[in-house]
Amino acid sequence: MWLNGLMWSLVYELRISVIFPLLVLAGRNARIALLATIAIYIVAAHTSLITGNGSLLQTAKDIPGSFLLTLRFVSFFIIGTVLAQKNAAIKSWLHKLPYGVWPALLLASLALFALPPEIHNQRIQHMMPFFNSGDWIKYVVEFTMGIASGFLIVSARNIESFSKLLQMPPLLWLGKVSYSLYLIHCR
Repeated sequence: MWLNGLMWSLVYELRISVIFPLLVLAGRNARIALLATIAIYIVAAHTSLITGNGSLLQTAKDIPGSFLLTLRFVSFFIIGTVLAQKNAAIKSWLHKLPYGVWPALLLASLALFALPPEIHNQRIQHMMPFFNSGDWIKYVVEFTMGIASGFLIVSARNIESFSKLLQMPPLLWLGKVSYSLYLIHCR
């Protein structure tokens, strides 16, 4: 069930779009939604580990494995709905953080994206022994990267200095061409 590098996510996006209104409703209660997110992700990741199906980012052995991947991705969509619906409360929380905490969280979030996308790839595990401690670590990193992505989005929306940084002409240009670059990166 391998799809090319550009199309692999379409099946998941289509499935999630069908239930998206339910995810938006679930996102109204942030605590319950975030607990459900963690539970859904843990169940999907644990099932993938046990069955060995749906454990890679883009591929599954069969239809049930692709639904395990869909469940993992649902978690990130729920996080997004909570962030969108609770922006005012999140903005207030961000501005109440002690001095230096926001920049530290921002740097930590950006540092996560320096990790190789396939940390479970055996060719690179010898370079990073921590990631060789078991398959579970890739799920922890994947979920943490989802949280970090959310933090970057929240920061871009609510922290003026970060928002201004993202308004620099080279970054705006990169934003304009990023989808085009994505479309040709697999050739």
